[in-house]
Amino acid sequence: MKRHGVPYWERAEVKQETVFKRNKKYSLEFEVRFVRGFQGGRETFFQIHQYTKGCSVGPPLMFKEFSQGFLGLFLKQPEGLPVRHIVGPLDIGEWIRFKLVFNTSEDPRVTLYKNQKVHFEGQPFHI
Repeated sequence: MKRHGVPYWERAEVKQETVFKRNKKYSLEFEVRFVRGFQGGRETFFQIHQYTKGCSVGPPLMFKEFSQGFLGLFLKQPEGLPVRHIVGPLDIGEWIRFKLVFNTSEDPRVTLYKNQKVHFEGQPFHI
């Protein structure tokens, strides 16, 4: 079903019932395999949401943009547009293991591992 300018809106969601605590370090690890689809800049497969009552804040980080066979991780910045990091070409049919290590301090940073190798380390993002 087309929605919000996205050609398809097929997805399954996993929701955490608790919130991340301030000044803590977290590690999220998952495997994913893409078998088809994901063509265009509005395709998203993973994001962390945040919420402040009465304020539209948007996700601090999201994997998206499967355009031209590349995957990007977008990191929200305190001002302006999110910073995009190219995660690399997307090999359809192959399993990919991702690990995000991030903190919720006053100066939040994230490190991304792809297939157990550091892809980037200590990148700032805005919570």
